[in-house]
Amino acid sequence: MQALNADDTFHFELLRVLGTSRDRGADIGEVLDIAQRIIPGDFESWYEQFNELAGHVRAGVEPQSDGHRVSIRNALFRAATYYRAADFFLHGNPRDPRIRETWKNATACFDHAISLLDVPGQRIPIDGGTFQIPAILYCPSEEVRPRPTLLVFNGFDGSQEEMLHQVGFAALERGFNVLTFDGPGQPTVPSRTDTLECP
Repeated sequence: MQALNADDTFHFELLRVLGTSRDRGADIGEVLDIAQRIIPGDFESWYEQFNELAGHVRAGVEPQSDGHRVSIRNALFRAATYYRAADFFLHGNPRDPRIRETWKNATACFDHAISLLDVPGQRIPIDGGTFQIPAILYCPSEEVRPRPTLLVFNGFDGSQEEMLHQVGFAALERGFNVLTFDGPGQPTVPSRTDTLECP
């Protein structure tokens, strides 16, 4: 297979983004279009290309309140993925203000998108004792009855939103409820260091 980018790490992360394309998380053509424009080894280039793509996709649908619900929803899912990708290499400087901005944009797009599902996804807090665990519940139908529920979480550098595209939609199609959540150390869970003032 030809590398998507001459940088091995960028190639791997581009494959990760493309992996969400089966279930509405990315468009193969959009990602391939920017892949070769990302300068190998240049984290700023990665951020700029994905942030610009996310903004372009988002701007194309957000004003269309009377547009086609499915098209708007799927475009917002893609924009959310691209914002999360834009964020990925910013964490060399934890104080980079773009981290919060890209996550704010990604979350806004994603939340709008899940509100347009046939059965809207619901953000719910789970009591973790000393902190709240952010979770999202998805159901395959509005019928209230017991059904198997799949608990899905990601790794250190991932997010619960990404898991909807990785395994969530496939489980919903097979009649499962899906509950995704972030754990300690992941993007939306407060850590003990959040309250510390570092010089």
